[in-house]
Amino acid sequence: MLIDHTGAIMFPDIIGFRIIGRLSMPLFAYSIARGYFYSAQNGKIMKYVRNLIIFSIVSQIPYSYFRPGVFNIGFTWLLAAFLIKVITSEKNTIRLIFLVIMVGVASFVLPIEYGLAGVFYPLMFYLILGKKEKIEYLLIGVSVLFAVSALTNRGNLIQVFTLLDAPLIVFLLKYDRIIRIHKRFFYIFYPLHIAILLFIKYSISAFIS
Repeated sequence: MLIDHTGAIMFPDIIGFRIIGRLSMPLFAYSIARGYFYSAQNGKIMKYVRNLIIFSIVSQIPYSYFRPGVFNIGFTWLLAAFLIKVITSEKNTIRLIFLVIMVGVASFVLPIEYGLAGVFYPLMFYLILGKKEKIEYLLIGVSVLFAVSALTNRGNLIQVFTLLDAPLIVFLLKYDRIIRIHKRFFYIFYPLHIAILLFIKYSISAFIS
């Protein structure tokens, strides 16, 4: 993510930064699914959603200077969390279908990061959490789904590099409970690193001019 945003802000003509950055989105999508999964087990869904709301609003301040007119990834994750809630708790079939369609429409209408694929990606991870059998095939299927969506939805060919994450995530799952990073680290790091990169860019521009 840091490499991706460094390239987008400081070196927009070097596509290698953006290709490397494609690896971060599925990893964060898995983290969102994981966070929702354990929050649900501990009865803390509302707290989890509240943290996502605060994160999204705070992050939008620097992000508006980075990509004007676009909502940061936090709003994508909020839609994803709502979709997971609907899929896992709504018992009425008609309401379920209606709400899923509304989420899909929102992902197209709202200027959010990654669009429809970004919203559905965490749901796919959530549905396979805890399942050990054939998880590799499921993850590869999710990655293919994301790549196809990227190609047909917004025509962004660079998104196919997220396919590289499927075997990586399968490998990292083995260390999921071993390696611990404070849950608030990325809540702080995301808006902070964008603000710092923008500050550096504008400082250099002001110095040169």
